[in-house]
Parts: sequence; structure tokens; C-alpha cells
Amino acid sequence: MHADVKHRLISSTRTRYTDRLRALLSRPSLDVEDARDGMVDCYVATYFGGLERGRSGYFGIDASASQIERVAKALIRSRLRASGGSYEHPTIGELDIVRVEVDEELQLEDLPGDLRELHDQLCRQLIAKAEECGNGARSGVIERTSAQEFLRPPSPEQEVSRGLRDSLATYLAFAAENVRAGATLDDISEFEKKIARLVATLRDFS
Repeated sequence: MHADVKHRLISSTRTRYTDRLRALLSRPSLDVEDARDGMVDCYVATYFGGLERGRSGYFGIDASASQIERVAKALIRSRLRASGGSYEHPTIGELDIVRVEVDEELQLEDLPGDLRELHDQLCRQLIAKAEECGNGARSGVIERTSAQEFLRPPSPEQEVSRGLRDSLATYLAFAAENVRAGATLDDISEFEKKIARLVATLRDFS
């Protein structure tokens, strides 16, 4: 792809997700699920903002917006599960903790300072606005009425293993898409190394 065309595509993608965030934050109120979805959009917008500044893609590979959405959702889901939470029904407190962990996983500290600060500010605004909405999330607790609350909770090792399996499945799909799209042998070698590390970590918790 020609460099100018690629840059325009990157810029337009970032603008599209930034506009979605602006529309979300312009609402009079947000619920916790809105904040969660907004955080996913923010990760996509930040990822493409990094590409605009010349930062290499996630795991050193350029990815599509849909791929980054899936990666962000999988990371948030696995982190929530590891802490005993739920992606479908997170609390404000859980989201606030998870976003810091996902930031570290995606190595956002490597971004230019202003881009990193903008990402942090947007995520904080989403969480603050949802917190203002109330619905029991201010205290970090949401009522759970399903039968699962009466069951013995899984062990921490089981939760971590489940989260790692989610991450591994997402990364395998990510790698497969890039291989089909013409990834170089060096890229494929990096995929292999990352997969091996994930499998080794999963084995430790199995």
C-alpha cells in the first residue's frame, strides 16, 4: 500500500473512533456498559494515533480496527475475569483498575506523552460520567441475581487460566489473519515466540 494512502487510512480510522468517543461523552449520562464500550473505542483510537506518530503496531504488526477491537475486548474480559468480575456486567471500580492493567499490556507507556495523556483523560472521563449515573456502581458493587452467585467461585488459578486462554485464542486469530494477509517470515517467527510464551504461562496455571 502506498505510504500516503496508508497514512490517510490510519488518520480516517482514528478520526472515526474519536468521533464515536465524542458522541458518547456528549450524552447527558452513561451507564457502566457504555463506559466499557467507550474504553474499547479509546484503545482503537489511541492505537491508530500511535501509528500516525510512527509507532509500530501491536506486537510490531499493523492491524485493522476490528482486530484491535477484538484484542482490547479480550484483554478487558480476561482481566475482569481474573479479578472475579464480568465483562457483561462490570463495575466502575473494576473498569478503573482494569484499564491500568490493559494500558500496561498494550505498552501505552511507549506512546508520545500527549497521546498517552489524552487516552488516560478520555478513559477517566468515561468512568467519571458513568459513575455520576449512579446505578450502584459508585461503590464498585453491582447486584448479581443469577444462580451463579450461589455456586462456589472458581479458584484464582482457574480464573487466570481462563483469562489466558481467552488471550491466547484472540492472539491466535490475530496471527492467523496476518499470516493470510501476507505476513513476513520474521513476523511469523514473532507470532510463534509470543504464542510459546502464552502457552508456557498457561501451563503454569493449569
